[in-house]
Amino acid sequence: MKFLTTGIGSVPHSSIDAAIEFALRFDVPFVPQVPILNPRERMVHQALSGFPGIHAPSSDREDGSVEIDLSLDEETLRTLKSHLSRAFTQSANQSAFEFFLPKQEDYRCLRPLLWEASERGKNQVKLQLAGPWTSLKSLRPSTPEQGAVFPPQIKALLFEFILARALSLLRVTAQSGAKPLLFIDEPYLFALQPKTHPLDQVVLKELQFFFEALRKEARSCGGEIGMHCCSDPDWTEVLTHLPIDHLSVDASVSFHSLTGVHQAAMTDFLNRGGKIIWGVVPSNLEQSDIEIPVSVLEKGRNAKSGMITPACGLAYHTPLECEDVLTRLHAAQARLNSLFLHSV
Repeated sequence: MKFLTTGIGSVPHSSIDAAIEFALRFDVPFVPQVPILNPRERMVHQALSGFPGIHAPSSDREDGSVEIDLSLDEETLRTLKSHLSRAFTQSANQSAFEFFLPKQEDYRCLRPLLWEASERGKNQVKLQLAGPWTSLKSLRPSTPEQGAVFPPQIKALLFEFILARALSLLRVTAQSGAKPLLFIDEPYLFALQPKTHPLDQVVLKELQFFFEALRKEARSCGGEIGMHCCSDPDWTEVLTHLPIDHLSVDASVSFHSLTGVHQAAMTDFLNRGGKIIWGVVPSNLEQSDIEIPVSVLEKGRNAKSGMITPACGLAYHTPLECEDVLTRLHAAQARLNSLFLHSV
């Protein structure tokens, strides 16, 4: 079993070229997001840009939230429903979801990275997109008078919109010649309590349908689906219900729970062919890297390869710190490969 490196998504670089060159130095290159250079690439806005009522983010909003004007007229909503209905009805057509691709101003590195990866013979590319639950939890009404409760119609359209956007990313990556590895970012999973809150059970079911649709599309183009979550939710509920190929976690946050109270669910996930991607370089660079024991790695020994990453995105680090992260990641990769080699 060989361990590969990849990134989470965001980087702090002040030029597109620098961001792309950094992303291509990972074994599995990723499409970088540059939210410091371009606030429109903050993860929730990037997922929802083009959705009616979404405001472009201001550079002084640091909490990751996105404003939406809920005073949407019926004609606007009918138009969106029409676009979504047409796309899903004509899904057999490879261009069916092109309308939902992020515009260049919202994902500047997308096509340049795909082109460079193709030119350099990279056969797999990782992408990432904020998930529907996290996006919903990050929305704020543009005026207090609109209240904090979102109409069910808006919630349903938001789930469909992000699904259509995710499908468009899978297809554009496959069309470039690379196998897509698409990760849905859902840090807000910690807020779900499906064992005690019936409405959270509904959300979990909606997320199950969401991932089932993505996985079916990914299978059709040789790709795979993952989920990144840097919080520590009820992993038993998550791994039991969500049909994902990869789970990407911050090892400093979730290692003990995944190998402790949720170990049975993790083992079952691995036995079904799932893979855990450990974020071994902490976001706080003053902390030591997380060492994953061979006994844990051996649970996934049926896999031909594994992956390690930084714990989270790197947007709020400096480019120099990113170099340190990559150096530490390569050192962890060498250490893990050596440990696993000598254990078999």
